[in-house]
Amino acid sequence: MAKAGTGVYITKNFVHVVSVSGSFNEPTIIDCIRTERSISPDEIYSSKEELNKRIVEAIKSSFGKLKAKPDKVFSVLPEAGIMVRHFDMPLLPRSEQAQAIKFEAKKYIPFKIEDVISDFKIIDISKENSLMRIFFIATQKSDVESQIKLFQDIGVKIAGIDITPFALSRVLNIRRKPLKKDEAIALLQLDAAEKAASINVIEANYPTISRDIPISAHRETLKERLISELRLSFDYYKRKPYSKEIKKLIICGRDNLAELSRELAEELNIATEVVDVSNIVKGTKFNTVGAAIATGAAMNGLGRDIYGVNLLPPYARVKEVKVKIEKQLASVLSIAAALILLTLLYSIGIVSSARSQFKIAQEKTVSLPAATENIPIETLESLKNKTLETTEFLKSLITKRIYLTDKLNRLAANLPEGVWITSLETKELPDFKIQMSLRGMIFLKDPSRQMDMANKFLEALKQDRIFMKGFNYCEIGDLRKETTDIYEVTSYSIECGSRKK
Repeated sequence: MAKAGTGVYITKNFVHVVSVSGSFNEPTIIDCIRTERSISPDEIYSSKEELNKRIVEAIKSSFGKLKAKPDKVFSVLPEAGIMVRHFDMPLLPRSEQAQAIKFEAKKYIPFKIEDVISDFKIIDISKENSLMRIFFIATQKSDVESQIKLFQDIGVKIAGIDITPFALSRVLNIRRKPLKKDEAIALLQLDAAEKAASINVIEANYPTISRDIPISAHRETLKERLISELRLSFDYYKRKPYSKEIKKLIICGRDNLAELSRELAEELNIATEVVDVSNIVKGTKFNTVGAAIATGAAMNGLGRDIYGVNLLPPYARVKEVKVKIEKQLASVLSIAAALILLTLLYSIGIVSSARSQFKIAQEKTVSLPAATENIPIETLESLKNKTLETTEFLKSLITKRIYLTDKLNRLAANLPEGVWITSLETKELPDFKIQMSLRGMIFLKDPSRQMDMANKFLEALKQDRIFMKGFNYCEIGDLRKETTDIYEVTSYSIECGSRKK
């Protein structure tokens, strides 16, 4: 099945919804919907709940126009509430980094750490100086929870929360190489429909400065405002430790920006480039920067962006993981049930066939006279062997039918909480014996208990008399922790069978 993703970007005046498919490096737009948020001047000062109702209506309207309603979406937070920080820390083991970075970040944000949702990336490591450079991003918990509730009210899961600089850079990087460690650019996005602009200084693919500014439709006023704001942002960036030369100003938009680009280049003494984002993605149907940002968010569904972040809070991620686990477990149980049913049907069919064969054999058998002393011994031996052969054949069918069915039943019954099976293989051995190989994953809120749960599963199987019938060993083959940027799991394998003593 082809990968797909849906991105939602909510701005002051519009809701942008974009669905993409294909690969991360070559996405294709399937749907692009822009719905205006119908808010009258009298409603501007309405309660947050009332305004959210309008947003929900706009999102529902957009989803109603899609070819297929998405089961999950990736949203984008406005830049106004985003805090971006860069700082250095001593090089730490991976197991200690998350807690230490969160503790260090308290120095750099104006809120209590428990009142924000955050994410981080280690963007550079100096083994010589035993230092690691941290990109830290945070936003107020209330803003994130409000966004999550929007989609809960619609009945759609939210799979990730992005920010504008990453979403837009993701689209731009389709046609250009990502920045090197020593490179920095300025990204200016102009959205005439929103009467807003955004300035980002991107260093080695991570934003260091992000600012939203209102703009005027008047051309001369717009130019002066942009020159002032860009100069202020550049000066602020240059005062930061380890700042780099900003080599280029990239202007994103759809209007005729060539003249504005030339004027900004002269005033700021910087190379400029105008990028029409609508010419980057296959199947493009949009003409606003907002839709390009929604496209960048949707691309999260096509693969992993090594530079991206996810501001979906841990408890929401765990809930998503639990749903995934339940689905996978349900899938495994369904497969097991199907295997049991197929085994029974197959066995019944074979037994029925064998019975027919046995009946035919019986019909062909000649009744022996009471006196058998005149029958050659070779004939008697042949008849005996044929009878035993048929009997053993029927016994083996019944044995094999019950053998696998019972084991699958006991396997499902012994699965502890948080343990699921990803693959199950059986191999037939001589004397109607089998060898079984299991592979799976374990997820618990407390990752330190995951390995213990693997051993608990193993012990439950070893103590199960029905499951162990015909086996003389059952042991862990492979057990290791795996860490992703979303959660920690433990993978395991279990081998069961019969060895010669």
